[in-house]
This record gives sequence, structure tokens and C-alpha cells, in this order.
Amino acid sequence: MIERLPLNALRAFAIAARYESFKRAAAQLSVTPGAVGRQVKRLEAGPPLAQPADLAAHTLLHVSWTPGAAATRFPGWREWLDFAGAGDVAAPVHRRYSLFSLALDQAIAGRGMALTTRTVVADRLASGVLVAPFGDRYAMRSPFDYWLVRPASGSPPPLAHRFCDWLRREAEAFARSG
Repeated sequence: MIERLPLNALRAFAIAARYESFKRAAAQLSVTPGAVGRQVKRLEAGPPLAQPADLAAHTLLHVSWTPGAAATRFPGWREWLDFAGAGDVAAPVHRRYSLFSLALDQAIAGRGMALTTRTVVADRLASGVLVAPFGDRYAMRSPFDYWLVRPASGSPPPLAHRFCDWLRREAEAFARSG
């Protein structure tokens, strides 16, 4: 049987550690302080995730992109393990999804580990809904760039222009946040 990573327990632990309080963590998670304590205790009984090689004991979620699409170049678990120095680890993908949102929902529900970009999950990491067990230590650069484009001639409508300005400010703020 595949052992699942207790993501709810990791989430409770991360929030309790951030606040240094089970009571404050419980308030954020909308549970009792006792429930937070039980989740933290659950981590003591579960397999630790101290290094990339430990992923071999956990459920790995994978997104199978449309064949021939540009997204097929998105790194998968094998590429990530190679990058993280654990290329010799046999870590088969246990669940495949055709939509990234489905894999992410499963990770949030505690049913496995998903590869994602920081941009997509920044708010979920900040709120404690998801945790990055290795932080940015093994973060790969994405093979994708995002471009803000508009017609080559003419000016965009005022609302579109304001939206583009807002989007640039948000992207710059996000880039500065690290």
C-alpha cells in the first residue's frame, strides 16, 4: 500500500510553528486547539520528509498534458528528482490527472504531492493550505514565460490600459517578494 503524506498534519504544524501557538493555529484552521495538537502528533508517527529521496514513500500526483502541446515540456517528477540530486530514486507516479487544478485539489486534500509553480500556489502557501516541505531549496526554474501582449497598432481602451498597469505592478511586487 502507498503511504500518503499527512498534508493536513503538515499544514497544522506549519501554522502552529508560524504563530508559536496551537490556539492561534486552531483559529486560522477553524478547528480546536486539541485537533491541531493531534495533527502535530500524527506527524511524529508518520514517515518524515527530510530530503527528496523520501518522496519514494509517498503518493506522487502528475499532470498528463495534451500530447503535442507546448506544456508537455513542463518538468515532471523524474526531472525534478534529477534536479534535486535524487535521480537514482525510484519514485513512480501514482496518480495522473488531465487538469492541473485536479492534481492541486488532491494535494490540498492530503492525497499526495504535486509539482507546481510558486506563482500558482503562493496564496495557498501563505494561508497554510499547502506547505512546501523543502521551501525553495529545490525550486526549478519554469520553462514557461508569460507575456503581456496587446495589438501592435493603436491604444488599448482605458480599462485595458489600467488593467495592464495593474498587472505589471502585481508582477513586479510578486517578483520582489522572492
